[in-house]
Amino acid sequence: MADRRIQEIDSINYDIFYPKGYKDSEDKKWPMILYLHDKNENTKSSYISKGLEKYNNSPFILVSPRCPEGFVWTQLQSELNNLLDNLLDRYPVDKERVYISGKGTGGSGTVFLSSIYPERFAGVVPVNCELDPIIVQNLYDVPTWVFNSNKAMVPPSDEKQKAEAKLGIFNLYSKFTITNSTGKRIDENVYTKDLFDWLLSFNTKGLIAKDKSQKEITLMLENPYMLVGGKVCQVEPGNKGTLTLDVKGNLIVPADTLVKNLGGNIEYIEKEKRMTIKFKSKNIDIWIGNPKAKINNKEKAMETAAQSIKGVRYIPLKFIVENSGNKFQYDDTKRKVLIFKEVKGK
Repeated sequence: MADRRIQEIDSINYDIFYPKGYKDSEDKKWPMILYLHDKNENTKSSYISKGLEKYNNSPFILVSPRCPEGFVWTQLQSELNNLLDNLLDRYPVDKERVYISGKGTGGSGTVFLSSIYPERFAGVVPVNCELDPIIVQNLYDVPTWVFNSNKAMVPPSDEKQKAEAKLGIFNLYSKFTITNSTGKRIDENVYTKDLFDWLLSFNTKGLIAKDKSQKEITLMLENPYMLVGGKVCQVEPGNKGTLTLDVKGNLIVPADTLVKNLGGNIEYIEKEKRMTIKFKSKNIDIWIGNPKAKINNKEKAMETAAQSIKGVRYIPLKFIVENSGNKFQYDDTKRKVLIFKEVKGK
């Protein structure tokens, strides 16, 4: 990092590290990482600052608050939120690209602060810390990469395992990495180019698409949210439906929102229990309870019948996706579906 200063705001001292070129770019807005240290960790020479020094042309402002003696980070959420307000007012920070990370007690503070103010952060990176299954629910749409060591002195608690399971199910952006190192060595494996590149791929609006013409859709089993072109939206308005498996193990999904995001239109005729789905070159008729459909008036078998569940109309996912001109992949271990347009020549 090019420069470091010590400042004090709201009784919290902090170190600030500036990227190269900071003083020469008056009008530029910079991404910022808020780093919460572990107990007894030296903020002046932390591994995140060393990692950023190795990161070619790092654009990050790094702010490392110092936890006041006698406190832990989870007791200072209001003070940290005020500190963040002041930092954004004082420095040329891109408010849509503020990230937070921390290790140990700092990792707990990272999860706690970001779960209270999830709209403030474009990415969250907790390292070797306990996770609360209730708290992490608030991070459903915040990119979160959890790092843990498989050589930790204390085995992960049941609550932590429940939290990671819940985060994996409900957070479409979540990632988990288990390292073979402990102590300072885990930091060397966390704060690398891979992590910094990953952080920069997000802002508070979601994934920053490199190719905006491609609109991938990601769904997860029993998750009421999906990603459409990197943006989070509801699978069914009012969170009334999710991607699910029918009694035969086939993937079914609420019809309306998915069809619209696949570029089609849908109409429902109540008397006939019929859905008419229109894509560019195909008119598809599907009847509730009937495993056969009609495509441009030609009968076709589906993998399963459409259903009405608690007032929500579900359609067979594979059949609809493939007939919309898209492809899909299902990862059974991650319970995740990726829908995409196949690009010719690639």
